Amino acid sequence: MMGSAVARPSPPPTSLLARGPWVALVLTALATWIGGSAALEFNRAQVLDGQWWRIVTGNLVHYGPAHARGDILAFLIWASLIAMLDQEADEEQFADLAHIVFDQASLAEGGQLADPAAYVGRLNRLLLKLSGQ
Repeated sequence: MMGSAVARPSPPPTSLLARGPWVALVLTALATWIGGSAALEFNRAQVLDGQWWRIVTGNLVHYGPAHARGDILAFLIWASLIAMLDQEADEEQFADLAHIVFDQASLAEGGQLADPAAYVGRLNRLLLKLSGQ
């Protein structure tokens, strides 16, 4: 069947990504409880030696309650976006969410957006969808 679109399979409703906000909250609470442990701090050489958890836990080592709250909020937002992406059936909205996640990662890395107006348009569509309009 040439030219026919292949439908993306529906993800199971109990996927790990659907539980992302809870996973992020538990990881953040655990890292906050452990505190400024050297075993959690980001160290590029140690990541390259196989201590891959430092990619995530490096951001979870806190030196104050305000930092911990900010990280919890950021992880909940990211986990919610990823869970929405995991559950999205509409291809156009899926593409918008994927672009938002990619653009957010680019900005977090210190990069610049190729098309800031398109990014704002996608965010506006997402906000309208979330508000029920």
